Amino acid sequence: MILKGAAGPERLRTDRERTMILDLVIPEHAWKGKSDTEVRDYFLAGIREFLDIFLSKAQEKKRLLDPQGLRTAIVKELKALH
Repeated sequence: MILKGAAGPERLRTDRERTMILDLVIPEHAWKGKSDTEVRDYFLAGIREFLDIFLSKAQEKKRLLDPQGLRTAIVKELKALH
């Protein structure tokens, strides 16, 4: 259940320590009546915030071999979308 007023990455949780789940909430005010550029920028900002949360949690649990390398690769791909 997503709380009213939620926006961006919400509710990080794990499923039996094997799967990390994080909802990316995009409220109506962020897309309704907005230009493609505004929606894209909002979405990419949410993904960047999601990435920071994910990498922090994964690093805390020692699940990634190279978290900084993964972040660099993903940010590079996000910039290609911009």
